[in-house]
Amino acid sequence: MASHLPEPDPTDPQRIEQLRCTLIRLRWVVAGVLWVLILPWAAWVLRDEVALLYEYFTWAALRYAIVDNFKVTLALSLCLGVTTSTLVRQSWTILFGLTPKEQYRLGQLLAEIDRQGRKHPLWRWVHPKSS
Repeated sequence: MASHLPEPDPTDPQRIEQLRCTLIRLRWVVAGVLWVLILPWAAWVLRDEVALLYEYFTWAALRYAIVDNFKVTLALSLCLGVTTSTLVRQSWTILFGLTPKEQYRLGQLLAEIDRQGRKHPLWRWVHPKSS
């Protein structure tokens, strides 16, 4: 069924900003989910080391807690990395705006979303009124 509505413009600044905000929100959701899933496990694995550090904090004890629990260190580093990268990216965009390259990339993503239609996972966030 053909629609008589005009094709949405992938270079529309309002739609690009809406897509950028959606992608930032999704990054924060991923960071939050990582913290919710990984932090309880890491705290449980490190419970003995945390108790020792609480009573007798030394930098050497902290170093050994990190070195001896490589999987926990890796998991917490992932959480910190995703959170930090999201914060830096959002701050950069707030302070300096989007670069032309980023605007072009978001325009291309909008065009791809429009091309795929309702099959694309981001369709309902980019086209909230037509969902």
